[in-house]
Amino acid sequence: MAKNSKIEWTHHTLNLWMGCTKVNELCDLCYACDAAKRTGNDIWGDENPRRMVISTLKSLAKFQKDAEKAGEIHRVFVGSMMDIFEKPKEMINHKKRLLVEGQDEFWNTGQLRDRFFEIVPNYPNLMFLLLTKRASNINKYIPESWKENPPKNVMFGISVGNQKTANDWIPLLNKVNGQKFLSIEPQLDEIDLTVKMRGSDLRLIDVPNWIINGGESGHHRRPFNTDWGRILRDQCKENGVPFFFKQVDKKIAIPADLEVRQYPKNHTLIINNNMKTTLKTALSKEERISNNNTKCALALEKGYKYDRETGKIIGQRNKEINAQINGYTIISFVVNGKRIYLYGTTFIEYILKSENESISPEDIELAKAYVKPSASYLAKKKALKEANKQKALDVTNEEITPQVPEIKLKDKSLDFNWKHMKFRKGVKKNRRQSRRVA
Repeated sequence: MAKNSKIEWTHHTLNLWMGCTKVNELCDLCYACDAAKRTGNDIWGDENPRRMVISTLKSLAKFQKDAEKAGEIHRVFVGSMMDIFEKPKEMINHKKRLLVEGQDEFWNTGQLRDRFFEIVPNYPNLMFLLLTKRASNINKYIPESWKENPPKNVMFGISVGNQKTANDWIPLLNKVNGQKFLSIEPQLDEIDLTVKMRGSDLRLIDVPNWIINGGESGHHRRPFNTDWGRILRDQCKENGVPFFFKQVDKKIAIPADLEVRQYPKNHTLIINNNMKTTLKTALSKEERISNNNTKCALALEKGYKYDRETGKIIGQRNKEINAQINGYTIISFVVNGKRIYLYGTTFIEYILKSENESISPEDIELAKAYVKPSASYLAKKKALKEANKQKALDVTNEEITPQVPEIKLKDKSLDFNWKHMKFRKGVKKNRRQSRRVA
């Protein structure tokens, strides 16, 4: 799997620029700020420009290609060395030259951010995790179209580390439409996400679709109490929120009961079908019943009927339905250009229950008998399956029959002992010389 990040909860990190401004105590030991100082880049603070990262947008095509080839969704964390929702700033290039309007394609971070937002929907196999400490700026800087219809491959996230930042910033995140996550890292104190938000009946934990948690790392790291992680783990479990525990402090091993690394369902499996990438999702029992009921109602509108006297299903032209799949009678019709398939057993059960809610399961099964596979059909199917199984076994036995290798006798007269061939160094030289003369 292609990966350019050591952060456990993402595949890739992406930075449109480097540089930021510290906003509160969570930023006190910011590794990105320290890294910028070590490399001699004065890109931190409100008064300083940000450094543009040239290769960022070009790398997205490769990330998408790798993810599509693997048939997966790959997470892209934006950004580890910046804040995507910081107000627009001037930029310098890699040679520390200030970018200028009219001379350079991009000359401030706002333009680069807008360009990034334009191309995000072009990468369906990448899940962009837009993490910020400026929750109030999200709706200010995202495209207008995102406010009503945000891309499915984007999650908006905020960093919180104590109860105050949780209470203040999660309500702001709640105002954003779309998928959301919390990065509670570094956690500096105990946090209760079951408390209600100000001015709302919702609780804090009702807002995110995913929670990442962990302590601080580094030489001057502040202490993390693993019980804080257990509290969040249990609250997530009780409320059906995926929970990912990242670390204690990178030095202390993660306790066994905190080895929990869950992801949202839409981050996981993708199926490539006829060159079209579609998200595979499992339907609940209630959703399957609802879908079948909708199909049955459409079949009735199309004129399909159930003849109680004969037990047959009558089609649109008042003819008996004979089409079958695996012995089961199947109904097939087109709605809005899309072909709908429906088992006759489901159709009969729908009609009987709609007419008599108290009908017994035995009576329903008896009514289905005509459109179910017959005993002779099932017996033939079983016999064919056993025959194919035996045939495959016979082929396998043939393949593993050992073959006796042909033995070739070695002619010892051809042996030659090269160790007896000794030449003096001078002789070798003379021979080479003689060959040149010749």
